Amino acid sequence: MKKMTRALLALLVCGLVPMVTGCQSSADSSTAEQADPAPAASSEESGSGETAGEVVTLRVLDQNTDTTEEMAAFLDKIDEYAEGVADRYVIEHEGIAGDDIKTVMKTYVAANNAPDLVEYWNSASDSGSMMEAGLFLPTDEFFAASENLSKEDFMESHYYYYDGVSYGIPMDHSAGVWLVNKDIFAQYDLDYPKTYDDIIEIAKVLQPNGIITLAMGSKGGNPLHFPLDDLYGRYEGAEEEMNGIATTGVIKTDLFVEALQYVERMRDAGCFPSDTITNGDWGPTLALYNEGRAAMYYLLTPMASSLTDEAVAWSEIIDHPQVTGDKARADQGDMGIFMGNKAMFINKASWEESEEKRAAIIDYLDFYFSDEMCQAYYEAKGTQPAKNLEYSDENAVEMSKRMNAYYADHPNITKSAQLHMLTIPNDTVWADYQSFLDEFLSGAVTAEEYAVKVQDSLDRNYNKE
Repeated sequence: MKKMTRALLALLVCGLVPMVTGCQSSADSSTAEQADPAPAASSEESGSGETAGEVVTLRVLDQNTDTTEEMAAFLDKIDEYAEGVADRYVIEHEGIAGDDIKTVMKTYVAANNAPDLVEYWNSASDSGSMMEAGLFLPTDEFFAASENLSKEDFMESHYYYYDGVSYGIPMDHSAGVWLVNKDIFAQYDLDYPKTYDDIIEIAKVLQPNGIITLAMGSKGGNPLHFPLDDLYGRYEGAEEEMNGIATTGVIKTDLFVEALQYVERMRDAGCFPSDTITNGDWGPTLALYNEGRAAMYYLLTPMASSLTDEAVAWSEIIDHPQVTGDKARADQGDMGIFMGNKAMFINKASWEESEEKRAAIIDYLDFYFSDEMCQAYYEAKGTQPAKNLEYSDENAVEMSKRMNAYYADHPNITKSAQLHMLTIPNDTVWADYQSFLDEFLSGAVTAEEYAVKVQDSLDRNYNKE
């Protein structure tokens, strides 16, 4: 059975999700005839052994793919565990990286074929409709049944409550830093920026020399939506505006438009690559920095393992640039970049299907969130799980160690800017928010026009009553 679970990826994705192209398992590359999604057959119809007393199948959809040697080793641990429990249940593991998992998950849900466990974003902006539809099991029910895990094992701040109920076990605790290529700054005799105004001044020197000041683009809103909200959240009152969207129904505010206009000024000053869509998304954006073509990078820990050795060598972590003016928050010096927005969700129907299926879910999650696997997750991804542990840095990703050291050396940093990703109360609105960002950063729409489009989407798709 070794490697079987990963080899299922091409079959599951290419066979059931026709809109996903370039389907590839993590063990090999293959193509399969595409078919329309169909509802999952019952155990009696499929003969899958889902009846009481027999071996059951546990379908796990997460964002773990073997893109690096470290991730391949992490997935080997899952494969090895699958072999050990095969007499009790079969693990079908499917890994889909990044936002592609949204398409896959929504297709499965529409086909009444949702996985038993899914690693997904723990917010109304991404999974609110699934919570509203009753797809997920409240975490309290799982913790009441597990003998090895409790709610207190995980960071309280990383639970998301939908209508007062938590549905996902917190997965990760991401941090972020600003990186500079010290060689470029030395070559042009530039000081590291202390403010966003400084970044614009730096661009006046670097852009004429063909160097990108900040490796930042937008494709499907990534990764721009993070630094945009980071900037916006440093204005006094922005956090309250974002937290109030669900009750006020307002996203277009003067302060939000002002933050967008600042990004416009950065774009017009040549801070970003000229083609912000082609150079958007996580991989292409980081590639600009890895190739030495950009002087600065906004790094989140999920990307730390993708920095090249050369980029790590020329990188220095700098203090977060500040916004200026009379609207700036006074406590910006205490603000870093922290977030925890993914969780492992349990399919409520799977939990209630049979005692055997419930036992398999408990067993797998006890394994997956064990101290050993959480440490392995950190070493493979560079991102610490949200489980409360003392994580060892001995075999950790080098840049993750540096990031940990930076925050340890800055105990005053206890706050983080709020994010629209966590406060927009509707997944359709959030999808529009991200998509419209591509138009905005490319210059196809102005700051005002972008804010109007997002507000229109909120008005159409969300009823705050």
